Amino acid sequence: MRLGEVPREHVKALIDRLADEQVQALWIILESMVWPLEEISPEEAAELAEARAQIEAMHQTRIVPLDFRLSLAATETSIRWKLPLADAVVYATAQAHQAQVITSDSHFEGLPSVLFVSKGAS
Repeated sequence: MRLGEVPREHVKALIDRLADEQVQALWIILESMVWPLEEISPEEAAELAEARAQIEAMHQTRIVPLDFRLSLAATETSIRWKLPLADAVVYATAQAHQAQVITSDSHFEGLPSVLFVSKGAS
């Protein structure tokens, strides 16, 4: 049973059985588990928002296995475009799935289906 599924009356009955010191200890534990939003700086809040956005973006990501066919394509891509093997895996995977690579890695600059973003651009 999850915490949200426990009836409030049941939780209240459990708390009523605790001694005052136990209730205080429980309150301190629960307070320490809550993110202190009022105590973070605007810069930290911005970093937190960016991290949350990146996590949300990851939920839209599709993970594909690096199988034998894709490994061969990456090897051919590495030779053809003179890419390091890790970059060739990324590029061959994107090509196999008709996806665009968006990067600021200079190894990809000028390749078809790549959106190259300069590191100085915003």
